[in-house]
Amino acid sequence: MSIAMSMHPRPLTRLRYKSEGLAQARAHVRYVAGRTFFFFRDPRLMLAPGAPVCLEWTFASGAPHRILHGRAHETESGVGVWLELADARSLRELEPLIFTRSAHRLGTDLPVWVLRLGRAVAAARMLDLSLDGARIGGLESVSHGESLELRLLFPDGPGFRDLGSAFVAWTDNGEAGIKFDRLDSFCRIEVARLVGEVEDLWAKAPCSVHLRSCCGPQGLIEPALPHLSEQQAG
Repeated sequence: MSIAMSMHPRPLTRLRYKSEGLAQARAHVRYVAGRTFFFFRDPRLMLAPGAPVCLEWTFASGAPHRILHGRAHETESGVGVWLELADARSLRELEPLIFTRSAHRLGTDLPVWVLRLGRAVAAARMLDLSLDGARIGGLESVSHGESLELRLLFPDGPGFRDLGSAFVAWTDNGEAGIKFDRLDSFCRIEVARLVGEVEDLWAKAPCSVHLRSCCGPQGLIEPALPHLSEQQAG
Protein backbone atom coordinates (compact mmCIF):
# COMPACT_ATOMS: atom_id res chain seq x y z
CA MET A 1 0.00 0.00 0.00
CA SER A 2 1.55 3.32 -1.07
CA ILE A 3 1.38 6.53 0.92
CA ALA A 4 0.23 9.48 -1.15
CA MET A 5 2.18 12.72 -0.76
CA SER A 6 0.17 15.89 -1.42
CA MET A 7 1.64 18.89 -3.20
CA HIS A 8 1.17 20.98 -0.02
CA PRO A 9 2.18 18.70 2.86
CA ARG A 10 2.36 19.40 6.56
CA PRO A 11 5.84 20.30 7.86
CA LEU A 12 8.26 17.41 7.43
CA THR A 13 9.82 15.78 10.52
CA ARG A 14 13.39 14.63 9.90
CA LEU A 15 14.74 11.65 11.87
CA ARG A 16 18.11 9.88 11.96
CA TYR A 17 18.61 6.24 12.93
CA LYS A 18 21.78 4.12 13.10
CA SER A 19 22.08 0.32 13.17
CA GLU A 20 24.88 -2.16 12.53
CA GLY A 21 23.96 -3.27 9.02
CA LEU A 22 21.19 -4.00 6.53
CA ALA A 23 20.29 -7.38 8.07
CA GLN A 24 19.64 -5.71 11.41
CA ALA A 25 17.61 -3.01 9.69
CA ARG A 26 15.43 -5.54 7.88
CA ALA A 27 14.67 -7.31 11.17
CA HIS A 28 13.07 -4.13 12.50
CA VAL A 29 10.95 -3.37 9.43
CA ARG A 30 7.62 -5.02 10.20
CA TYR A 31 4.73 -5.86 7.88
CA VAL A 32 1.07 -5.69 8.94
CA ALA A 33 -1.82 -6.18 6.48
CA GLY A 34 0.34 -5.18 3.52
CA ARG A 35 1.70 -2.09 5.24
CA THR A 36 5.24 -1.43 6.42
CA PHE A 37 6.15 -0.19 9.92
CA PHE A 38 9.28 0.75 11.85
CA PHE A 39 9.57 1.77 15.50
CA PHE A 40 11.71 4.87 16.09
CA ARG A 41 12.86 4.86 19.70
CA ASP A 42 12.99 8.31 21.28
CA PRO A 43 11.16 8.94 24.59
CA ARG A 44 10.92 12.68 23.86
CA LEU A 45 9.35 12.33 20.42
CA MET A 46 5.63 13.05 20.00
CA LEU A 47 4.11 13.10 16.52
CA ALA A 48 0.49 13.43 15.46
CA PRO A 49 -0.85 10.49 13.43
CA GLY A 50 -0.29 11.13 9.74
CA ALA A 51 2.54 13.65 10.24
CA PRO A 52 5.01 13.25 7.32
CA VAL A 53 8.48 12.00 8.22
CA CYS A 54 11.77 11.46 6.42
CA LEU A 55 14.16 8.92 7.94
CA GLU A 56 17.90 8.83 7.27
CA TRP A 57 19.13 5.32 8.11
CA THR A 58 22.89 4.93 8.53
CA PHE A 59 24.99 1.81 9.17
CA ALA A 60 28.05 1.20 11.32
CA SER A 61 29.08 -1.47 8.78
CA GLY A 62 29.77 1.25 6.22
CA ALA A 63 26.87 0.36 3.90
CA PRO A 64 25.46 3.38 2.01
CA HIS A 65 22.87 5.24 4.04
CA ARG A 66 19.22 4.99 3.00
CA ILE A 67 16.55 7.67 2.80
CA LEU A 68 12.99 6.56 3.59
CA HIS A 69 9.73 8.49 3.58
CA GLY A 70 6.56 7.83 5.48
CA ARG A 71 4.29 9.15 8.18
CA ALA A 72 3.76 8.84 11.91
CA HIS A 73 1.26 6.13 12.78
CA GLU A 74 1.13 5.82 16.56
CA THR A 75 3.07 7.33 19.47
CA GLU A 76 4.07 5.13 22.41
CA SER A 77 4.28 7.74 25.18
CA GLY A 78 7.73 7.91 26.76
CA VAL A 79 9.16 5.32 24.35
CA GLY A 80 8.93 6.41 20.72
CA VAL A 81 6.79 6.43 17.59
CA TRP A 82 5.63 3.75 15.15
CA LEU A 83 6.29 5.02 11.62
CA GLU A 84 4.54 3.74 8.51
CA LEU A 85 7.04 3.68 5.66
CA ALA A 86 5.99 4.54 2.12
CA ASP A 87 8.56 2.24 0.53
CA ALA A 88 11.26 0.09 2.15
CA ARG A 89 12.73 -1.26 -1.10
CA SER A 90 16.07 0.42 -0.41
CA LEU A 91 16.53 -1.67 2.75
CA ARG A 92 16.12 -4.88 0.73
CA GLU A 93 18.83 -4.00 -1.77
CA LEU A 94 21.87 -6.27 -1.61
CA GLU A 95 23.79 -4.62 -4.43
CA PRO A 96 25.00 -0.98 -4.51
CA LEU A 97 22.37 1.57 -5.41
CA ILE A 98 21.56 2.07 -9.10
CA PHE A 99 23.23 5.46 -9.25
CA THR A 100 25.72 6.28 -6.51
CA ARG A 101 26.42 9.95 -5.90
CA SER A 102 29.76 11.12 -4.58
CA ALA A 103 28.09 13.81 -2.47
CA HIS A 104 26.05 13.01 0.65
CA ARG A 105 22.32 12.62 -0.01
CA LEU A 106 19.81 14.51 2.13
CA GLY A 107 16.17 13.52 2.49
CA THR A 108 13.65 16.08 1.26
CA ASP A 109 9.95 16.27 0.39
CA LEU A 110 9.76 19.27 -1.92
CA PRO A 111 7.26 20.01 -4.71
CA VAL A 112 8.90 20.59 -8.10
CA TRP A 113 7.86 21.31 -11.67
CA VAL A 114 9.80 19.19 -14.14
CA LEU A 115 10.09 20.79 -17.59
CA ARG A 116 11.23 19.57 -20.98
CA LEU A 117 12.18 22.26 -23.53
CA GLY A 118 10.44 24.87 -21.39
CA ARG A 119 7.16 22.94 -21.16
CA ALA A 120 5.97 21.31 -17.94
CA VAL A 121 6.20 17.51 -17.92
CA ALA A 122 4.95 16.81 -14.39
CA ALA A 123 4.30 18.16 -10.92
CA ALA A 124 6.50 15.86 -8.86
CA ARG A 125 8.31 15.58 -5.55
CA MET A 126 12.02 15.81 -4.80
CA LEU A 127 12.62 12.91 -2.40
CA ASP A 128 16.32 13.42 -1.80
CA LEU A 129 19.03 15.85 -2.81
CA SER A 130 22.79 16.21 -3.06
CA LEU A 131 25.21 18.56 -4.81
CA ASP A 132 25.36 16.02 -7.66
CA GLY A 133 21.71 15.16 -8.19
CA ALA A 134 18.32 14.29 -6.79
CA ARG A 135 15.67 11.56 -6.70
CA ILE A 136 12.31 12.64 -8.06
CA GLY A 137 9.07 10.79 -7.39
CA GLY A 138 6.04 10.97 -9.65
CA LEU A 139 7.83 10.97 -13.02
CA GLU A 140 6.35 8.54 -15.54
CA SER A 141 7.25 10.01 -18.91
CA VAL A 142 11.00 10.66 -18.89
CA SER A 143 13.79 8.50 -20.23
CA HIS A 144 17.48 7.89 -19.53
CA GLY A 145 19.73 10.70 -20.75
CA GLU A 146 16.89 13.17 -21.31
CA SER A 147 17.56 16.85 -20.54
CA LEU A 148 15.20 18.53 -18.05
CA GLU A 149 14.77 21.73 -16.08
CA LEU A 150 13.68 21.82 -12.44
CA ARG A 151 11.68 24.51 -10.67
CA LEU A 152 11.14 24.25 -6.94
CA LEU A 153 7.58 25.32 -6.08
CA PHE A 154 6.76 27.46 -3.07
CA PRO A 155 4.46 25.28 -0.92
CA ASP A 156 2.65 28.23 0.69
CA GLY A 157 1.87 30.33 -2.36
CA PRO A 158 2.45 31.05 -6.06
CA GLY A 159 5.88 31.29 -7.58
CA PHE A 160 8.89 29.06 -7.98
CA ARG A 161 12.64 28.83 -7.52
CA ASP A 162 14.63 27.88 -10.61
CA LEU A 163 17.26 25.17 -10.00
CA GLY A 164 18.58 25.05 -13.56
CA SER A 165 19.18 22.13 -15.90
CA ALA A 166 19.75 18.44 -15.29
CA PHE A 167 19.58 15.11 -17.11
CA VAL A 168 17.97 11.77 -16.29
CA ALA A 169 20.46 9.23 -14.89
CA TRP A 170 17.96 6.39 -14.21
CA THR A 171 14.26 5.61 -13.99
CA ASP A 172 12.49 3.01 -11.87
CA ASN A 173 8.82 2.48 -11.04
CA GLY A 174 7.71 6.10 -11.33
CA GLU A 175 10.90 7.54 -9.84
CA ALA A 176 13.87 9.10 -11.61
CA GLY A 177 17.40 9.92 -10.56
CA ILE A 178 18.58 13.16 -12.09
CA LYS A 179 22.09 14.60 -12.28
CA PHE A 180 22.53 18.35 -12.11
CA ASP A 181 24.44 20.15 -14.86
CA ARG A 182 27.61 21.03 -12.96
CA LEU A 183 28.92 22.97 -15.97
CA ASP A 184 26.08 25.46 -15.53
CA SER A 185 27.25 28.06 -12.98
CA PHE A 186 23.66 29.13 -12.21
CA CYS A 187 22.68 25.52 -11.46
CA ARG A 188 25.75 24.99 -9.23
CA ILE A 189 25.02 28.10 -7.17
CA GLU A 190 21.29 27.46 -6.74
CA VAL A 191 21.72 23.78 -5.88
CA ALA A 192 24.51 24.55 -3.39
CA ARG A 193 22.27 27.15 -1.74
CA LEU A 194 19.40 24.67 -1.46
CA VAL A 195 21.68 21.93 -0.11
CA GLY A 196 22.94 24.31 2.59
CA GLU A 197 19.37 25.12 3.64
CA VAL A 198 18.42 21.44 3.83
CA GLU A 199 21.62 20.63 5.79
CA ASP A 200 20.64 23.23 8.38
CA LEU A 201 17.27 21.53 8.82
CA TRP A 202 18.85 18.07 9.17
CA ALA A 203 21.29 19.37 11.80
CA LYS A 204 18.32 19.64 14.18
CA ALA A 205 16.96 16.14 13.48
CA PRO A 206 16.48 13.75 16.45
CA CYS A 207 18.86 10.79 16.31
CA SER A 208 18.31 7.27 17.64
CA VAL A 209 20.70 4.28 17.80
CA HIS A 210 19.84 0.59 17.75
CA LEU A 211 19.86 -0.85 21.27
CA ARG A 212 22.84 -3.11 21.96
CA SER A 213 20.64 -5.40 24.04
CA CYS A 214 18.19 -5.86 21.15
CA CYS A 215 18.16 -8.72 18.61
CA GLY A 216 19.61 -11.19 21.14
CA PRO A 217 18.09 -14.45 22.41
CA GLN A 218 15.10 -12.50 23.73
CA GLY A 219 14.29 -11.17 20.23
CA LEU A 220 13.43 -7.61 19.30
CA ILE A 221 13.01 -5.03 22.05
CA GLU A 222 10.15 -2.85 20.90
CA PRO A 223 6.46 -2.30 21.70
CA ALA A 224 3.75 -4.56 20.31
CA LEU A 225 3.00 -4.01 16.64
CA PRO A 226 0.42 -1.31 15.97
CA HIS A 227 -3.16 -2.52 15.78
CA LEU A 228 -5.03 -1.84 12.55
CA SER A 229 -8.80 -1.69 12.38
CA GLU A 230 -10.52 -3.53 9.53
CA GLN A 231 -11.02 -0.20 7.75
CA GLN A 232 -7.32 0.72 8.10
CA ALA A 233 -6.17 -2.71 6.98
CA GLY A 234 -8.37 -2.45 3.91
